[in-house]
Amino acid sequence: MNKLGIIITTIFFFNLTIIFAQKSNKEFEGIIEYEVKIGDKKSHQDNYYTYLGTKQILYYKQGKYRLDFYIDNVLFKTTFTYADSTFKYYSFVGDKYMRKTTMTNFKKNVITESELKEENNICEILNYKCKPIEYKPIENPQNKFIIYSSDDLKISSNARIIDFPYFLIKTHYLKYINKSQDKDSVVVTATKVKKISLNDSIFNFSRNNIIKYYSSSDKIKDLGDYFFKIENYKMAIIFYDTYLKYLEDLFADKKNGIDRRMNFYATEEKNTKYNKAVAHFKLNDNLSACEELRLIQSQQDKESHKLYKQYCSCNSLRPYYKKEINNSLVKHEYDKVIELCDKTLECNKNDTLILFIKGISNYNKKAFFEAYDSFVTAKDNGSVRAKEFINNDFNKTQLLIIYNKKGDKYFKNKEYKAASIYYTLVLDKMNNSPSVLRKRGLSEIKLDNKTKGCVDLKRAMTNGDQKAKELIKQYCTINENKP
Repeated sequence: MNKLGIIITTIFFFNLTIIFAQKSNKEFEGIIEYEVKIGDKKSHQDNYYTYLGTKQILYYKQGKYRLDFYIDNVLFKTTFTYADSTFKYYSFVGDKYMRKTTMTNFKKNVITESELKEENNICEILNYKCKPIEYKPIENPQNKFIIYSSDDLKISSNARIIDFPYFLIKTHYLKYINKSQDKDSVVVTATKVKKISLNDSIFNFSRNNIIKYYSSSDKIKDLGDYFFKIENYKMAIIFYDTYLKYLEDLFADKKNGIDRRMNFYATEEKNTKYNKAVAHFKLNDNLSACEELRLIQSQQDKESHKLYKQYCSCNSLRPYYKKEINNSLVKHEYDKVIELCDKTLECNKNDTLILFIKGISNYNKKAFFEAYDSFVTAKDNGSVRAKEFINNDFNKTQLLIIYNKKGDKYFKNKEYKAASIYYTLVLDKMNNSPSVLRKRGLSEIKLDNKTKGCVDLKRAMTNGDQKAKELIKQYCTINENKP
């Protein structure tokens, strides 16, 4: 090749390199949509979703950044960026300034393909070339973050306004995994990437909108009120529950001058529970609503008392109790069934159907003594099914244990006549049981039937009961001791 050809070829490749370099270094502009998934620990899920949402939409152009947060497709928070020199950003809910975050130090580790067998490589799904990188906070190394990024999604090198993890990788991410040792993992995954030109108006906001600084707890209550206002009562309840848990922890810790605001927080708790109760009413969950109102009434709140009186009488809730009883029976949630049966019985203590269901639930829990009580009450009020169940489903041993416990219960309460009746039921099957003979004998003595009682005590002593011997010395004459 002659000199001219070499020069032309060199220039051609040089210019081509510049073109490719410019193309590869071109800054991203457009929209990325993300899906947010939290692990399975319910205690952490709701708290995470209060600030992460279930879906996020990012807008980016030349260092300008906006991130919208959605729950159930409802926009509840927007984060804008504002440039300064300390890697901070500002977050807003509506026109209220929420927080300012400072970055931390991390240790970087490129992950090998063999370490990714369990992970879904989002880069391939969205047709981007990228490698995942693991980061560990230096001051908290038990936690780790895995970030999937691509050079095709570069951000401005001068954009020191960008939130973590952009701060680490200088690109937008396609997948971000936050793994914590003591909490659920958080996985944020891109579902759509749109490279389009954006209008600057998308990023407009005024710092004059900053009203005051809100702590994370206040933010949670604001979000609850926001969802209540737009009639998304399900999400409102989630945020109210999170806020009430915060207040519960606060009441448990009365150190460091917190006592000075206890009255304020007590009012906050009452108002939040009231709103939560109304939200439950809106969702036709009257049982949960009335439970919240019942708790508020102890604080002498007139509005909650009025609402409770209107909707929460025993007869008003009876249909809801029965519906929940049926649902819980299907799920074999016997503790819940028993609790609901007790509430229903407050309306009518002799409701044979509810007594029978309570008995069945206790029987399935192997709480035979409690089951027997319910069946007997149902039988005494005319339930044929309860009578048949006692006769056919309790085996001999179970009944003897139940009768003995019933006798002990009545004896403890000084109801000696009832105690003697149940001890007799045991002795009909086990006529030489020394302990039961002793207890029936003492019951009869307490009823002034000394002769009959001393006969039982003598039989108990003959069968080896040493306590009966001492009782004979205390209560029985020589003549009464004779067989």
